Amino acid sequence: MYKVMLIDDDIPMLKFLSKIVDWNKLGLEVIYESASSMKALEVFDEVKPDIIVTDIGLPKMDGIELISRVKEMDNSVRVIFLTCHEEFHYAKKAIKLNVDDYIVKEELTKEQLEESLKKSINKIKEIGIEDEPFFKENLIRNNELLKRTFINELTKEQTKEQTYNYLKEHITRLNLPWKEQYYKLAIGYLPPSMNVEASSNISKLDKVYDAITNLSEDYKGIGVFINGNHLILIMNYRKSIKFNDQLFFNEFLVNSINYCKEKTDLNVSFITFKDDFKLDELGSNYKQIINEKYRFFYDVSNSIDNIALKADYSFIPLGNLLEYKKRELLKAVEDNDFSETEKILAKMYKLIIENKIEPIEIINDFINMVSLMEMRSNNLDKEESFTKELLGSWSMKDVMTLLKNRLVTLAKQTQAGIPSTSDASKIQLIDEYIAKNITENISSVDVAKYLFLNPSYFSRYFRRLTGFTFTDYVYQYKMKTACNYLLHSDESIEVIGLRIGFTERTYFSKVFKKYIGVTPSEFRSNQKAI
Repeated sequence: MYKVMLIDDDIPMLKFLSKIVDWNKLGLEVIYESASSMKALEVFDEVKPDIIVTDIGLPKMDGIELISRVKEMDNSVRVIFLTCHEEFHYAKKAIKLNVDDYIVKEELTKEQLEESLKKSINKIKEIGIEDEPFFKENLIRNNELLKRTFINELTKEQTKEQTYNYLKEHITRLNLPWKEQYYKLAIGYLPPSMNVEASSNISKLDKVYDAITNLSEDYKGIGVFINGNHLILIMNYRKSIKFNDQLFFNEFLVNSINYCKEKTDLNVSFITFKDDFKLDELGSNYKQIINEKYRFFYDVSNSIDNIALKADYSFIPLGNLLEYKKRELLKAVEDNDFSETEKILAKMYKLIIENKIEPIEIINDFINMVSLMEMRSNNLDKEESFTKELLGSWSMKDVMTLLKNRLVTLAKQTQAGIPSTSDASKIQLIDEYIAKNITENISSVDVAKYLFLNPSYFSRYFRRLTGFTFTDYVYQYKMKTACNYLLHSDESIEVIGLRIGFTERTYFSKVFKKYIGVTPSEFRSNQKAI
């Protein structure tokens, strides 16, 4: 019989795993169950499992790091990962690294687990312990697991001493030739192109990562890593009057751009930092770059931007700066006037750049504006990636490109079903009012006053015009906006509720379920499952 180790910090899930299949019938024996990755690692040499079934999202030491350490002790062990949907990207990479399978926990079935286990059993039978070529190949692949662990250490909250010790350990395990005192950082990302066809930047980034990793083999001291929607490039070097570190790094970045274009037909951009760091500073500075990326928002516009990390920055509130232009933009999109749409966007861009508006305010304002347009489009071909990519943008230039792409798509959709020019104009004004005051408790009296109409007349008019009561219309608008945030941001349900005017999570969930049919958490989970 082959021995199996089960690991999951969710105790009910652990018990479920131990009973879901007939282990003996498969020729397997569960010899150890653990809710702790640390404990599992401690006893690994003692129990010597042939197969490990483990969750990725484990506390203290995640499944990626656990398996990278296990593989160092015994490279023949077979692995099946359990994963949540938000860890899908890591799971995909694990499959490439000779992990036998991944299973999405929310979709786990007896048949699915049995199929994965049989795959692992067949691998054990096919590959003998003396098969050296297999182990050499596996060691190379497991390097990717170690690189993932290295990035995990960069992002942890720990002291400088802890950072230094952990990173030093992982540099040794990765066999990186980093012996010098100083480091430089660069962030690589895929800028949006003027192409209205939606596509996955995650899969594209994998291709770019593979290409740049291959190129880096010719550049001693440069390591390439991937984390979510961006690459991390780290150069280790010694300060010397004979060596221009920035010139060397820039040469690598330029060659990376050209190489990626040649090998993948994709454009990649880089933000590189003038500052040099010591090893114990790498983690804190990387976290500062990611957590405060909007500080570079107006400095990034080229394929390679060289920025000082500690530069002062300040932005001003958005206020009503774009209100008039947004009305013009709405009309241009509705009229399918692409030329006018581009002109208005160019003027908006100039206003934003000149005034250096708070980036997150601009992004949220554009999200609300596009939500408004989508609600009014009767032939909606919703581009699910728009909000996510907008929130993940590194520059104002990229935000405007994404916005232009989305507006071109919306402008091409028919506007059939709008009752009349006069009525459409009033709907536009009502929608604009809701978008602008989305955090408030909006009443029909407020809007009637805004339109200079009698409140009683407005209620009857609105019901005839739309087929909804005003309250239902406002709630539908708010819930669709909430759906957008739930799908494409990592913000908590409480924060999303506040964005649309709900201070109580319970009440927000109740209203959301009334209009959408499920709770916010169920909606987020269900949509990620699609």
